[in-house]
Order: sequence, then C-alpha cells, then structure tokens
Amino acid sequence: MIAYMPTWRGLTSTALEIASYAEELKKILQVLDETLNDDQMLYVNLHSLVKDVIPIQGYQHIRSFPEGVDNYEFLMGCDMLITDYSSVLFDFALTKRPVILFVYDAEEYARDRGMYFSVDDLPFVKAASLKQLQEYITKQKTVEISEDAWKAYADIFVSKTAFDPAVCLKKVPADSTTDYADNKYKEHTVYFIPKIKRLQDIRYLKEAAKDRSAIAVLDRQDFTPITQKLLYQEFNECLDYIVMDVRMQLSFKEELKRLLHRSLGMEAYRREFQRILPNSKVKACVDYKKSRYTVGMKKYIDSQNRR
Repeated sequence: MIAYMPTWRGLTSTALEIASYAEELKKILQVLDETLNDDQMLYVNLHSLVKDVIPIQGYQHIRSFPEGVDNYEFLMGCDMLITDYSSVLFDFALTKRPVILFVYDAEEYARDRGMYFSVDDLPFVKAASLKQLQEYITKQKTVEISEDAWKAYADIFVSKTAFDPAVCLKKVPADSTTDYADNKYKEHTVYFIPKIKRLQDIRYLKEAAKDRSAIAVLDRQDFTPITQKLLYQEFNECLDYIVMDVRMQLSFKEELKRLLHRSLGMEAYRREFQRILPNSKVKACVDYKKSRYTVGMKKYIDSQNRR
C-alpha cells in the first residue's frame, strides 16, 4: 500500500486556482493509475479544497483514505509515502519506510510560499518529474536511503528521546484543529537574527524566545544545519520564526537610486514588509543582524509605529 498526500499549491483559494490545481492532480493520478502494478494500491488523501472536485471512483489502482479511520493509524499500515512539502513526512519517516518527495515544482513553491529549509537538505529520494516518480514506484530506482543518511537526518530532525514510531504517528489526531484566528489581532515584535556561527550566537534566539510576541526572521542564506537543529530541538515550541529569501523586487528607478545613493525609499520596504509579514501587526523591531536590508526594514517598521 502506498499513501499519497500532496500539499495545496495555490496562493489563494479562488475557484480558478482550485480548478487549475484539480486538473493538475487529475493528470497525475491518471498517469499513476496506469503505472501501478496489479499488486499495488495507491491511497490518496487530498487537500479539503480539491477533495470534492476530484472523483476517485473509476481508477483501478487508486482509492481515497478510508473514512472513519484516523489518518495516522492508516499510515501505519502503508509501505511507502509519497508527499512533497507536507510535515507528515517527518512523522512517517520515523517508521524508516520509504518516503518519496514529489517536488516537480520546488523552485516555484519556494518562491511563492517559502520554506523553512530546502528539500535538498532531506535525505529522501526526490522525484522532480512524473516520469521519475513512475520509476520510483515501479522500483526501477531504489527508494531506500542508507543507514548513514538516516543517522544524519535523525541527528537534526529526531528528538534524542527514544520513542515508538507507532506512538509518534498517532500523536496528532487527524480531526484535531487549532484556531489561529486571534493571530491577526496580535501585535508582534520582529527579531532579525544573524547567522549562527558559534555557540554564543544562540543568545539572539534566546532573547527572542523570551518575548511571547516575537517573530524571528532568518535569512535563508544564514540557515545552516546548526541553526536548523537548534530551532527544531530547542526553540520549536517557544519561538515563532520564518525563513526567507532576501530578494527585494525593485523598479528600474528604485534600482538606479540604490546604485547611485546606496539607499531605497520607504515604498520598497513597505512592499517587502507585506511580502514577508502580510496582514501582521508589528509593534517593534529588534535588529541583531545589522545588514543593509534589516536596517532598512527596521527603519520602515519604526516609522510606521511613530504614526
């Protein structure tokens, strides 16, 4: 049994984006149905936005996740997981069964949605095209990873406390929900965190973690394995953070001004603020990084709070 749990791709939930993604998934499912052997069955758990517009009936080798069964309990019976950017991969990986990351749109997804780290940092096999996915499913290519690769992954992503994979897979009920509606009314303090080079640099994360209103912002270029491990093991429960690319979109005039005067107007930083912190209320900014980018962002945030 193979589980397929794809992530929602759209930036919005408009009917047009839902229809576009649904058509994309239909093509994928059709190809996979034709690829699977008679002794293989693909169980699909689609996002709620497209689940009702993609009929699963009619496929020979594809079924929906069974109703009335906890998703994590059902995963315990699966031999393999196909996903992409979903956090479910971390839970399933604890079983040490094969995980295939179907990341045919990795660059586009990272640009539009952002990621905490690159999928290239994960040891699991990656299918960059539907053809590659077919080869992995039919086992023309190996899907297992080496023990050394698993140990390197576990050192970063798995708690040192020993636990039963069955318990881990069942730790989050499928129907549990958390209401984050109040977040849009909460005022935050933005902390720009520099690259963690030495152990003493952890103090920047510790200072941010003391502030319950904190959002730590890290540059993807500074997001080293050390930072990754620290955030996951030490700060995952006590600090909200985002990892972003510093890639401001400038008009020709703004680019010219930056080159001539080494500065930018507030409009460029306003757009950047909306890109990384859309619809957020920010009451203060702490700049530990002190780059040209973060200095400009702090100046913009401070100017808005003086109004």
